[in-house]
Amino acid sequence: MAVLQFPLTHPPTRKPHNISPTPIRQFAPTAIRAGRLAQPGLAGDMPGREALLERLRIVGELAPRAPLSFLAVEVSGLYRVLEPPADGAATTLLEAVAAGVRGATRSTDMAGMLGASTFGVVLQGTGEKAAGAVAARLSAFLNELAAGWPGAAVHVSAATGTGVNALVLMSAALDSSADCC
Repeated sequence: MAVLQFPLTHPPTRKPHNISPTPIRQFAPTAIRAGRLAQPGLAGDMPGREALLERLRIVGELAPRAPLSFLAVEVSGLYRVLEPPADGAATTLLEAVAAGVRGATRSTDMAGMLGASTFGVVLQGTGEKAAGAVAARLSAFLNELAAGWPGAAVHVSAATGTGVNALVLMSAALDSSADCC
């Protein structure tokens, strides 16, 4: 499990009277159509990548100095779970992980699907220590679920910062979740 903490801003490089914070890196979220926010089929409908990016953007704009975190939850080893005679085992595992991720969220958080076997959680108002604790609890719980499927594992990573860093957090959490160290 990895937790990345971002600095608030770059040092100002423009005129001294420019006091607005500059984000570390900008990503342009995809335009979202109201009817296309859900990823059907896993433990009910979950919002998709675009909806999570939009939530990060909105939270970042509303509270640029407030703590904000993003969790990336990746299920690995699904190819082993798919081996016969495990018909539907991968889907069952993903549904269990989706339910676990959804169950770990508060009313101010948002959980969603990032890919076929990757989930994300926007943790509004959550700083580095709290995000690390949530990631550790979620990792332990989800890996207990995955223990029933030999070869499967769940990796949880977090990226934290403030609203200024909102649009960087998803990529940072996904980048840090790879086995790097």
